[in-house]
Amino acid sequence: MDTSSGPGPPALAKTPVESRRVEARGLNFQVLTCGSGDRLALMLHGFPDDPGSLVPLMQGLANAGWFCAAPYLRGYGGSDCSPDGNYQMSVLAGDALALIGALGFDDAMLVGHDWGALIGYVAANAAPDKLTHLVTMAVPPVPTLAQNFEWSQLARSWYIAFFQNPFLPELAIRHGLIRKLWRDWSPGWEPPPGRIDEVCESLSRPGASRAALSYYRSLLVRIPIEFRSHLETRRLSFAPIGVPGLVMAGENDGCMGARLFEGATEAFRGRADLKIVRGAGHFLPLEATEVVLQHILDFVAE
Repeated sequence: MDTSSGPGPPALAKTPVESRRVEARGLNFQVLTCGSGDRLALMLHGFPDDPGSLVPLMQGLANAGWFCAAPYLRGYGGSDCSPDGNYQMSVLAGDALALIGALGFDDAMLVGHDWGALIGYVAANAAPDKLTHLVTMAVPPVPTLAQNFEWSQLARSWYIAFFQNPFLPELAIRHGLIRKLWRDWSPGWEPPPGRIDEVCESLSRPGASRAALSYYRSLLVRIPIEFRSHLETRRLSFAPIGVPGLVMAGENDGCMGARLFEGATEAFRGRADLKIVRGAGHFLPLEATEVVLQHILDFVAE
């Protein structure tokens, strides 16, 4: 484990970012793209967030020769909602893997933050030949999380139980919950002007907040169609990861305590590294862009 300092304002060239529609698995995804390299970095966002928070990191990777693509996850922003209501992680991982081919690549480095990290762990075990590297932020591998879980984490994770309520969470999302979570999860840090407004607008699109909440509700099997994919999610989540992995966590993360990441490299069969970013909270791609970027480039170079 290495502990790195951060955060700091990124001083990265502003490579243009475009938005495009990409079809995969019969769904249309809104995808932000950046760069013109011959290597794909597929970048997955979390909650409450959208790909806009990944843009500075995308621009940094683009400057280093990568083609970066950050889709709005199923149900978010301009991406289609799940037609059958299934938001199990094995289904979401299938989306990510299908997008690699839909974007014209054979494989990719997957960079995932929050839910994007969880999806990345499952995708890595579902199709290890499709991922050259796995980079995750803010959520440890599931076996590590289970091993290190402590009662104090229940207080941090209160929102998961709250999201099971069928009525109140959507109302809360429209009336300040998103700002509260950003404030609590990255204490003392001020997001870039307008960033949370953009996230709120993204989650206010028809069906978006319900879809985002369904990610958490699918942690429990709610409908029969989810049962098989739920079993597949469990199998892939707990299996040793066969893709080289870099796991990063914020020292001051108010959502996932840094202690939950201890021993994270043991979840990988091969090369893996753990970086704790000093002074940073949950939203590492924005809070510590330059530190995160350097860790990724160093890891890939090895």
